[in-house]
Amino acid sequence: KNNQSIRANYQRKILEYLALEVIILALLIISLRTGHEIVAFILFIVLLVVLYFMSYTDSEYSSIFKKGIITKIINEYNANLTYNPAGGIEKKEYRLCRFQEYFNIYHSEDLITDTQRNIKICDICLEREHRDSDGDTHSEIVYRGSFATMPIKDIHCQIFLGSYENSVFGYNTFQKITFENEDFNKLLTAFTDNEMRAYQILTPDVMQKLVELSKSSYDALDVRLLNDKMYIRFLSGDGFVPSLFSEDVEKESIKKSIAILEHLMNVMGEIQKMIESKD
Repeated sequence: KNNQSIRANYQRKILEYLALEVIILALLIISLRTGHEIVAFILFIVLLVVLYFMSYTDSEYSSIFKKGIITKIINEYNANLTYNPAGGIEKKEYRLCRFQEYFNIYHSEDLITDTQRNIKICDICLEREHRDSDGDTHSEIVYRGSFATMPIKDIHCQIFLGSYENSVFGYNTFQKITFENEDFNKLLTAFTDNEMRAYQILTPDVMQKLVELSKSSYDALDVRLLNDKMYIRFLSGDGFVPSLFSEDVEKESIKKSIAILEHLMNVMGEIQKMIESKD
């Protein structure tokens, strides 16, 4: 109910700005047709100001949606979870995983932390910025998805798993390994720097959990086991998407994001127990 009141307030502001834009545009067209260039120029500046405030109002609602509504939902869903809309996982930790995409802009947000198990999940966006022959700067998104980390004791090797063989930068410098689990071999390509230790860690029950993840709604799944941590990356789309004029879109976004969060954290927790109990 509180959110409905907030939404109505911001909807009214947006509609007022839209109405003002229509009036200014009409006056601008009349000024140009009647030869009042100075008046037209002033109206154009006013139009830009209105557009700015309209954009600011929309981003302000998005901030309230995440800081207020989503924070409360996550806290009520699980008291061990914390949510930081502006927080993320550092770029230097992401680079340790040797994903093959080239990027020079890294953005991470919507950090959710399980304080009991120290599992962290966030949204990431990688961009490649470059200049063309005319000196103009262009940027393109090379990856947008989710990234998760979790501590696992005594891994003592590096294991790289990916939906695609070239998902590891410099993959040809590691040893490719296969397993008796045919589903696992079809879904994930495995590389390691320690074959014996990798077989000790990737036991049938661990592989089955990774197959479960890969067969679920996670596209292009990449998994890393190194530096006493497990890293998981997958294509998921943006989580917790605010929609000022569609409450149904917001509800579906929250529902989907919570379902992914619950499933991923449960599977990661099970894998953690399996590996550490065997050691």
